[in-house]
Amino acid sequence: MLTLDENLGAQVKAARKERKLTMTELALKVRPGATMTHSKISRLERGKMTCTVFDLLILLEAMEMDRAVLTTDALPVSSIDEG
Repeated sequence: MLTLDENLGAQVKAARKERKLTMTELALKVRPGATMTHSKISRLERGKMTCTVFDLLILLEAMEMDRAVLTTDALPVSSIDEG
């Protein structure tokens, strides 16, 4: 069962790949002043780092995605490891 971080990371990776972006290209699309590196994206995608709401919003903006995706069933409760 995936943890919340792993689930969210997998979704970020899928969205990035759907847009045919490398991690470096995505990092370069992030607005100035926001810290998002290839390394940070890699850790987020692998679920090795907690994705903050701010990080998620930065990535959504860089991938030109609507913030409304945050209100969908993107994170099914059944896939979250509670222990």
